[in-house]
Amino acid sequence: MELDCSDTAQHSDQVTWHKDGRELYDGPDYSMPNNGAVLTVRNVRYHHAGQYECRVVDGATEAVAERRTFVLVEAGLYRSIALS
Repeated sequence: MELDCSDTAQHSDQVTWHKDGRELYDGPDYSMPNNGAVLTVRNVRYHHAGQYECRVVDGATEAVAERRTFVLVEAGLYRSIALS
């Protein structure tokens, strides 16, 4: 499954991903291609359910430019809520 923040991230922006308030890193369950603008959740299972958030930090001002929240439920469906 892929969660995508690439439409809001510019080339110089830094994107970080969080699940239930904890920052995520590349590993066996997650990868972050496209400079982190996309989060790939590998082999989605029930323990992946939760609240995911991408934080886009403006490269020029170092301020959080946008936050987008995705809620992944056990059925594998998600919804996106954009917050600025």
